[in-house]
Amino acid sequence: MLAAACADADVPLGPLPDAGSDDAALPDAGPFDEPFPQSCDLLAQTCPTRQAGPTACVLGASAGDAPRCALLNDTRGDGEPCEVHIDCGASMVCKRSAGEEQPHCRIVCDASELESCPEHQWCSGSLPGHEALGTCEPAATPCDLLQQDCPAGADCVVRPHPETGERGAYCGRAGLIEAGEPCGGSLGLCVAGTICVRPRAGLEASCQRVCVNDFNCPTQGESCDGQIDEPSTRFCRT
Repeated sequence: MLAAACADADVPLGPLPDAGSDDAALPDAGPFDEPFPQSCDLLAQTCPTRQAGPTACVLGASAGDAPRCALLNDTRGDGEPCEVHIDCGASMVCKRSAGEEQPHCRIVCDASELESCPEHQWCSGSLPGHEALGTCEPAATPCDLLQQDCPAGADCVVRPHPETGERGAYCGRAGLIEAGEPCGGSLGLCVAGTICVRPRAGLEASCQRVCVNDFNCPTQGESCDGQIDEPSTRFCRT
């Protein structure tokens, strides 16, 4: 789809043949668009405009493809669902973050500048094939796993701090695996309010509800006597 969008806009048509004196009354269609450049900058967004619609510098269809100028399908904003890069506005990519069921438009940022994002967001990770670039994700602000006190659009999860690497309870994006379901031991896969942990020695890792007392454990037979040290958190288990 992306290649087709570029090709349609980039074919130079050349001058129209002279039709003689009979064409004198025809309106002038104006100059033709110059071809798009062969490459562009995702951060600088220097692509020329087009009468046919909005344009932007976007990632190629495959990891490692050079960014290219293209006509956009839409100009969806940060956090809106998408299917391909050209669904999103300029300076964004269509990306599925950890735990998300479908991709969303995310702002592209300089991976070397942690704070090069809007308020309450940090530049996190790297784009495949473009390691100098990241995307703006919820800032790793300390939070309460039980109270879920992060800004709108973020969840309190157990995750590494992007600057120090220290594991803790920080704002981020929760996963989709419900309480009691296996999670493989990976961070960021469980729904908000749960953590991925081995409830007892010898058992597989599963998503368990965080708690401060037994009243936070709704399943019959569970009690709030599980404990992890990093971050110091109690969880429900049978």
